[in-house]
Amino acid sequence: RAPGHFQGAFIMEAAVEAAATALGSEGFSLAVQEANMDPACLQGVWTAMKTHCNPEGKLQDVQVFNSKNRHRKQGVYCMPCRYEMSTKIYGETLMATIHPDGSIELNH
Repeated sequence: RAPGHFQGAFIMEAAVEAAATALGSEGFSLAVQEANMDPACLQGVWTAMKTHCNPEGKLQDVQVFNSKNRHRKQGVYCMPCRYEMSTKIYGETLMATIHPDGSIELNH
């Protein structure tokens, strides 16, 4: 995880989507992303996002809006991102102090 990671991931996703469109896919498609997705992401946060946000329904709404509006357009895009955090890499420490009055002090 570093500065520029999301930007690089977005560019890679856009390149894959552009290649899929050039090969016959009709624009934005979750199927293209899902075919190239890490199974842990696909079965976890991606499924939860699809259930909660209904991107297919939003895409249909956008297509209807765009067909009715010549100069004003809308869009929708979903990008998966998964970070793995390991305590072996990051040497963060935390000191928790529980005071006699029940208050808790956290220092890191």
